Amino acid sequence: KGPASDAALGILRHASRELIRRNGEGYKSQELTNTMWAMATLGFGISAEQNSKGCHLTHSYTFLPSDDPDGDRALMEEALKLTLASMKRNLRLFSMQELNNMCWVMARLDEKD
Repeated sequence: KGPASDAALGILRHASRELIRRNGEGYKSQELTNTMWAMATLGFGISAEQNSKGCHLTHSYTFLPSDDPDGDRALMEEALKLTLASMKRNLRLFSMQELNNMCWVMARLDEKD
């Protein structure tokens, strides 16, 4: 916890709320995948206990400590759901890199869709 973590948490909360407000519409494929990649990389919506339970590698991933873990999890899940729905509707618009990044995002955020 600290100023950098607080700033990152604020940015990801804002990005999630905006994506939800816009119902996932009006974004380029790269914008969607980069947003979700940032959430997964920083562990937005993942608790410390989920992080240690879900990590099967020889190192642990980063996760943002949160003063509202349930709220952040709900924001992340809704943003991810909208992103995946957009991807399914527009699959041919996503590059191979974007698709691969989203596969990693889904694995990191424990999404089964």
